Amino acid sequence: LWTSSTLPCPSGWKIPLRADLKKIKEAFDNNAVEWEAPYLKVKGKNANENEVLYFPAAGYRLYNGDWIGRGKTGAYWSGDNEASSYWLVFNEGTVNPEATVGRAHGGSVRCIKSTDSF
Repeated sequence: LWTSSTLPCPSGWKIPLRADLKKIKEAFDNNAVEWEAPYLKVKGKNANENEVLYFPAAGYRLYNGDWIGRGKTGAYWSGDNEASSYWLVFNEGTVNPEATVGRAHGGSVRCIKSTDSF
């Protein structure tokens, strides 16, 4: 999906990998992730309020061009280059870091510092 010529992130930043997105699910299970409509709020290590990452619930585009879920659902691509495409999908009560979807769908991209870990 991503090549050096199509990377959307600037130097020193990356698209979170599937393993990074799984850590968000772990944080959700440990109450370090909160739904603050229309955002998913991920607190830093040890639930540090000074280290917060927000994922807007921007919705996603279906293969036919329909846009759904704005303000209620977020769908973010992982940076993995595998046969299956992985998304972090969330809404008010669910976080799924391993949703698979065809590449004809449109999701958001959230860059993080290359040194960051959730």
